[in-house]
Amino acid sequence: MKRLQDPCFLRNYLISPFTEEFVFRSCMLPLVTPELYTRTAVLTTPLFFGVAHLHHIVEGLKTNSGTFGQLLAQHLFQFTYTYIFGVYSSFLFVRTGCFLPTFVIHSFCNFMGFPHIDELLTSSSLKKSKKIFIILC
Repeated sequence: MKRLQDPCFLRNYLISPFTEEFVFRSCMLPLVTPELYTRTAVLTTPLFFGVAHLHHIVEGLKTNSGTFGQLLAQHLFQFTYTYIFGVYSSFLFVRTGCFLPTFVIHSFCNFMGFPHIDELLTSSSLKKSKKIFIILC
């Protein structure tokens, strides 16, 4: 119950997933789909979802989190996986016709975060083949 009073928790796991899925899946996708084939809409609308996350470059520059080149590379990588997630979320919305599953998976994805690949690579307890398999998954 204490987490519901934490503004970061509310933003990361409730407000952002709700508003992003509402805008990009529940509003944008149904508007674009009649003009494009469903497959094209599912593959196109996540581009806007990915671009919507590029504002983090500006935040990184303001907080001196790295050089512009470092931030650009980091956020182009983030753009790639948010695009892939957006395709999956769009597909889920089209298949179910419901907002709730997309909201739940978005919240879950934010909760899990991106795996720490650097920790996996430096781990000495796993064989190289297992590390490669886990990274690809």
